[in-house]
Amino acid sequence: MAGPKKKGGELSENVQSLIDLTAAGMLEVPPSRNPAEVFNGACSGLPGREYDLIEALTRIKTPATLNFLYRLSSSLKDKPLIKAARKAIYRLEQAGLKADDQARDKGAPLVRPPEARRPIGYLSTYDPSGQRMGLLAWPGQPTGYDTGFFAIDQTRGLPNFNLGHVTSNGLKRINDQIREQPYYKRLVEVPVAAVRFALAEAAGLGLNLDERDLEDYEYFLTLAGAVPVPERPLIYDLIPEASQELNHSVAIGRKIMEHEFLNRSLILGPEDLEPYWSKFEEVDQGVLVLTPDQKEEQRLAIIERAGREIFAPDRIRKLKRQLEEIGLLLWQVGEKDLAHGALAVARGLAAEPESAAGHPFIQEIIRRTCDFLDKADKKDEDEGKEGERTSPEGFRLSESGLLVPENILD
Repeated sequence: MAGPKKKGGELSENVQSLIDLTAAGMLEVPPSRNPAEVFNGACSGLPGREYDLIEALTRIKTPATLNFLYRLSSSLKDKPLIKAARKAIYRLEQAGLKADDQARDKGAPLVRPPEARRPIGYLSTYDPSGQRMGLLAWPGQPTGYDTGFFAIDQTRGLPNFNLGHVTSNGLKRINDQIREQPYYKRLVEVPVAAVRFALAEAAGLGLNLDERDLEDYEYFLTLAGAVPVPERPLIYDLIPEASQELNHSVAIGRKIMEHEFLNRSLILGPEDLEPYWSKFEEVDQGVLVLTPDQKEEQRLAIIERAGREIFAPDRIRKLKRQLEEIGLLLWQVGEKDLAHGALAVARGLAAEPESAAGHPFIQEIIRRTCDFLDKADKKDEDEGKEGERTSPEGFRLSESGLLVPENILD
């Protein structure tokens, strides 16, 4: 997320001295004055130096400074400046300073108590490339929510993290917008601990953040640190036991795949199955005359081979994690039978790592991909499109003409 430049360039000694004196002068103004008016008045003599002025306040390590910053953060209207003031508060509190209760509570309603606020977490399903999105909203001081909006990649870890601040009404509007998103961008409310686990897991794979995003991420972790990171995916605490019968149920596997959380993300790319197309064609159009049962037997042998060669251990691990997380989303939206099924399949893949590629769920993924791509080709032929390929939902055409998964960050 592109944000305002925090400093207006290199500061001369005279300008820096003026900024420091102005910062000290703001602290001499009586607390009864509106802190935003005091700040804006000070900035009028230092155009473009708003963030340098907040930075100068952090160097005045006194309780009065912390009190002023608390009152300022609750009265400013500009969200980037609110964010800067909150980060300044954090730095002073890390230095051991404490604000007065009156300053911390500034802005609370006088007649009725403030609405109880709690941390709220959201996670999305996976897109076809193994990416997902998340949002963690943490009650800010004194009002609103500090938000961390991020993307998670099963290979690259954490490639994106945006820190923001919204009002309670703003968070409600976000909730409304979430419900209107397509399946691969839809966020589902989940326990905060589940978001903490997903973030920690992604960070373990890699923090591919620029300097600004990394600073925001580390700051946000200090807020969310009140909720410990679970030792394992939260779905295992919601469903302690899983049926082995469900693990090998083709019917439950198909139902899971047909759900909107998974109905595109488990389709393989055309390049995965390219080595096997000629083998399928030999079965269907070869010179040997085969009965339907014999054809099905040979197709199954090709599918089992494809499963072994395509689904290496790392890919099985990623699939298992997807099923665990999808199980949590299914549980959260009330699809508890499917949640049990997803976790049962995940347990089965983990329990039989050497033979996981032959699991009925893996075979069903390959079958569905074959059907999906075959229908796409037939659609092109029926529409008479020569030399032009369509892009099925969840995929796009690359410059080389291959169908590749869409990326949620695009």
